[in-house]
Amino acid sequence: MTNDELYRAIENGTLENPMRAAIRNLRKMGRTLHARYEDSCNGTTAHEDMDEEGNDLVAWKIQDDADKLAASVGLHVYHQTDPRGWPLYVSFDPIPENDYNRAAIALDCRLH
Repeated sequence: MTNDELYRAIENGTLENPMRAAIRNLRKMGRTLHARYEDSCNGTTAHEDMDEEGNDLVAWKIQDDADKLAASVGLHVYHQTDPRGWPLYVSFDPIPENDYNRAAIALDCRLH
């Protein structure tokens, strides 16, 4: 499957398991990450969720889980931490940081 075929299958709802389940769970993780990124941007992340350098440990754990889940179905993940965009991008190929929005598929993390 190519990225274009994956995109069409996501949009058309024609994915089959285990990819369908992985994408569904990545979208859920993306919703949580988006909220965490907004909190971080607004300075409202709970102090107990941060390390001494101000990093959100909960977001890091979710990012790690998303990486592992994606890898289990052959996908790579790019984490867009700016809350103005989609938090997760996926691709079958490694995703360059300087071209993630063209090299990967942005996962719509709104409720479906």
